[in-house]
Amino acid sequence: MLCLLFLVVVQGEKCDEAPRLRREIRSLDPSIRQRYFEAMKIMKFLPKEIGIQKYGPMFKTYDEILLQHFYAGIDVRCDQGHFSAGFFTFHRSLVLTFENSLLAIDPSIGGVPYWNYELDLQENANPSKSVIWSDDYYGPSEGDPENGWQIKSGTFKNWSVAYGKFFEGPPRLDLQTDTLVHGIPSNPYGYLRGFANSNPAPRVTRSHQQCGQAIEPYWGIKQDALEGCLNQTDYMSFFNCMDYGTNGADGPHTFIHSWLGGAWGSHNCTTKQLDTGISDNVNGCLACSTDINYCQGRNLTECVCLINHQACQRMDIPNATCQRYPGGDERPDYHPNAPCKRCPACRQDPQMGAAGDFWDGLSSPNEPLFFSHHANVDRSFMTWQLRVASNDSTALPFSGFPKSGYCPGHNLHDTISSSFPFFASELFYHHPGPFTETPLTHAEVLRRTQPRSMNSTFCSIGNDIYAYDLSA
Repeated sequence: MLCLLFLVVVQGEKCDEAPRLRREIRSLDPSIRQRYFEAMKIMKFLPKEIGIQKYGPMFKTYDEILLQHFYAGIDVRCDQGHFSAGFFTFHRSLVLTFENSLLAIDPSIGGVPYWNYELDLQENANPSKSVIWSDDYYGPSEGDPENGWQIKSGTFKNWSVAYGKFFEGPPRLDLQTDTLVHGIPSNPYGYLRGFANSNPAPRVTRSHQQCGQAIEPYWGIKQDALEGCLNQTDYMSFFNCMDYGTNGADGPHTFIHSWLGGAWGSHNCTTKQLDTGISDNVNGCLACSTDINYCQGRNLTECVCLINHQACQRMDIPNATCQRYPGGDERPDYHPNAPCKRCPACRQDPQMGAAGDFWDGLSSPNEPLFFSHHANVDRSFMTWQLRVASNDSTALPFSGFPKSGYCPGHNLHDTISSSFPFFASELFYHHPGPFTETPLTHAEVLRRTQPRSMNSTFCSIGNDIYAYDLSA
């Protein structure tokens, strides 16, 4: 099917250029796919100062963007990028940040490609046999259990995880020390992974295991799962369907994180490697060593976090400063005086085990598939926005995004992840301003990325910045 792109008019302004086109990754010419992977490697391994000098101010390192994702998950109020209303706009902004850097390196790529998992289900009785997991794409879907579940072939076999004691970033409140700190510490083995993720591998890891039990391919997600979500008629129902699914692990967003990452190395490792374990670390109750020599040479059973009983008790004080459930995802509603989010299993046994890289809720961009997966999630969100646009309650541009009632950071006019925010001059630099150097809100991102059907055959959808080719 020939896909014709129309220019889009937003708020009466004609676009200066046709939108970037995001294609399904299998539809790319092999040479373009390889250029995409090579640009990712430049972002990953080229120092920032050299990258800016060579490619301009839109260049960002891969780990700089990963750090922005990490910051969202450790905000002391609640996770700012997950489990509630802000999920779609946070990740839409993060993908745009990645894409801007990508195209600064190589404009011929055209746009970040998306990965449509539904094609895997259609073409393979066992979707783990998809071409996506061949060496020409992302490499094997499962690593070597004898080598820490690291993958050993394909384009990303040498994709390393950043190593160091401390990774610099904007100032943030650290409840462990009750001070402002400018960055985040490593995991117990010195890697840029979640605090409680005692994964010692120097390169990307993938496992289809859940505490020793094999996970069904693609977590058993059904062919009609996405369509069920697209049939939802309000914003939070759509979000809950995409993220939570039917059991908390099989939503069109979540399933691949769990299946491709996996968890291992401790009793009850699944529970410990979820967001509640992160919260106990953020709240100071669970103290995992940040001395990069502490766990070196030790196996996972010997790498144990400590319980800070005073901090645990502080979480029980009314109005305590701590991470809470933000509201959404079939979990407790948000209230500023609600109990702190906590992990009882972590306190009973602080030997945390490990999570594969896509399972880790803080550092999941360590998995190279991350941005193509989230481009597909954004494509689904844009499709849903257009389906419900004729209803007053979900009309564009805001699509029923809640105005209040959720954790600060998840309401329509709240700043997106205020401890490490996004700015219009960075995300939308290539379109007319005026731009102010104030952090972007969910409302502003939704307004600037308001979708349109790009032609009469609904062959592509997009906005004045980027479009999705739906003909693949």
